[in-house]
Amino acid sequence: LLLATACIAGDAGALADFERECLALVPRFVSHLRLPQADVDDIQQGLRIRLLLPPDPKLTSYLGSAPLASWLRVVTVRAALHVVKAGVARERAGGPSAIEAFVAAGRERELAPLLEQH
Repeated sequence: LLLATACIAGDAGALADFERECLALVPRFVSHLRLPQADVDDIQQGLRIRLLLPPDPKLTSYLGSAPLASWLRVVTVRAALHVVKAGVARERAGGPSAIEAFVAAGRERELAPLLEQH
């Protein structure tokens, strides 16, 4: 809970620890889905955005009732399953990429700061 709180407060050391100790586990959490590396990278980046960036960092919903890595596993697998579902639909329709699917899911507000920079 302390790490999550420090991350939400923007503590650089906590953010580095979260990246190293938690977000680095994302590929392992979704390995059973056998996603392309680009999708895994998109999921990892989407989680960074969704969990850490204002105005509504979802890391605030972590209550500390389980280890942070366990909580992150659930969040990660849900995000990955969304990407898988979007990929199946995309294959059928020749539609958007994983990032486009993330935006289509109503998360464009979370991506706006990144899209403005690039």
